[in-house]
Amino acid sequence: METNIGKTQVKDAQAVAEMYREGRAFLHASGVDQWQDGYPSLSDVLQDIQDGVSYLLTVDGIPAASMAVVEREPDYDDIYDGEWLTGKSKNYFAVHRVCVADAFKRRGLTSVLYDFAARLALSCGRDSLRADTHRDNAAMRSALLKNGFSECGIIYPAYGGERIAYEKIIEEKEYGERTK
Repeated sequence: METNIGKTQVKDAQAVAEMYREGRAFLHASGVDQWQDGYPSLSDVLQDIQDGVSYLLTVDGIPAASMAVVEREPDYDDIYDGEWLTGKSKNYFAVHRVCVADAFKRRGLTSVLYDFAARLALSCGRDSLRADTHRDNAAMRSALLKNGFSECGIIYPAYGGERIAYEKIIEEKEYGERTK
């Protein structure tokens, strides 16, 4: 199984949108009220590509998983019932919209994505990764903990609702030296 990760290209946008559709169906079947309003959609994927924040993981050349890695998340400025591991630091990358295609689930690809995001963050001189998910999204909450994230508190995104916030300190000994 040969895996590669790179910036998502426009030619792969439909495949990523299909992964998100599958993710919405999984969440719906799991009784999770997340991504049930059509988000993220093809237009969101195309915007992420344009912004240069969308990454695609392929397995043997086939689109298998995706995520967005952004430099700053304004929704993370305020955290409740806890605190970020790095305090009010803005020296992090936020990982959003992690999704694995149904045909590639249970192969450890979420860990491959988070490992890539950590190496990317470290290469850009960042100290940590942050993420959030719906309280009822047990699969993602488990994946975050499995990948070294700690539950830090609650955030209230601008679009409404509440999300459980997570952060992972990037250890140089695990991923190499910071370059910036």
